[in-house]
Amino acid sequence: MIKKIIAKILWILGFDIKITKKKSPAISLEYPNREISKIAEKPLDSTLHLNLAIKYFERSDYFKAYAELKTARILGLPEEIYNQKESIFKSRIPELTEMNHNQYFRFHTLKSEIHKHISSIEKPSILDIGGGSGELAAFIPEIDYCLVEPKVNGINGLELPFEDNRFDLVVSCHVLEHIAIPDRERFLDSLLSKSKKGVVLLNPIQIDETLPEERMQLFIDVTNAEWAKEHLECSLPTVESVRAYSIKRNLKFNYTPNGTMTTSMALVFFDHLSKNLSREHYSQINKFLNTKYINILDSENYPNAGLFYLEK
Repeated sequence: MIKKIIAKILWILGFDIKITKKKSPAISLEYPNREISKIAEKPLDSTLHLNLAIKYFERSDYFKAYAELKTARILGLPEEIYNQKESIFKSRIPELTEMNHNQYFRFHTLKSEIHKHISSIEKPSILDIGGGSGELAAFIPEIDYCLVEPKVNGINGLELPFEDNRFDLVVSCHVLEHIAIPDRERFLDSLLSKSKKGVVLLNPIQIDETLPEERMQLFIDVTNAEWAKEHLECSLPTVESVRAYSIKRNLKFNYTPNGTMTTSMALVFFDHLSKNLSREHYSQINKFLNTKYINILDSENYPNAGLFYLEK
């Protein structure tokens, strides 16, 4: 208002002054959808993946940034460019042991299983199907890694663009239970085709005594979790269904119970109700579970999930 009055006085005195609003710097709150769309059209372009990694880094989304950088490398990014950025990107990754315990337990399990099968390979490579934000990459930094997650990097897990037998291992964590039963064989066939050695699956399994339908409904009632709705809609895989698939495809089959149902269930509700906890106390609790109890959480009779290795 004062500026307008001064401008009018100056105009009367013969000065033509125009008041313009100073524009604030444009801040994009959108995630890099443009880069993701480009990758969907050219999923094997390492430069596009590098650009996406940089976008995630600029937005402090460090797990995605690191996973995409490693994906760019395995798709042909020059080592010189990768080495310029790798240590910086890796240094920004949050402390892993302070991660949500259920997530940490999954990645800790996968890390151990992966090392079991690649110890004799000089330069092993991993394809992570449906890997979310790519957290697994931070657990296996010494291994060549490629992420497939359509919402994160535009690569479709049902239409894998890679040549057959491209990777030593293909890993899929908590994905199979989100695939409709009629589509599961086709999904597993796709994973198997890209692997030289075999496929590692880690996912919840159907155990009738643990009341899975009632449990999922309770998760929905309390937390409104979308994943629980999909579990109900698609049904949890059974150990026997995975075994039957491996027999049908003439694969070696290995199953290991993973986690404990009651512990995992309690921690889902803990995460939901922990909004009033300080970040310090939340991290402190998860760090205790992730460092002190990590090796005593598997229940043979009532696991939370099944760890499968389907070997060619």
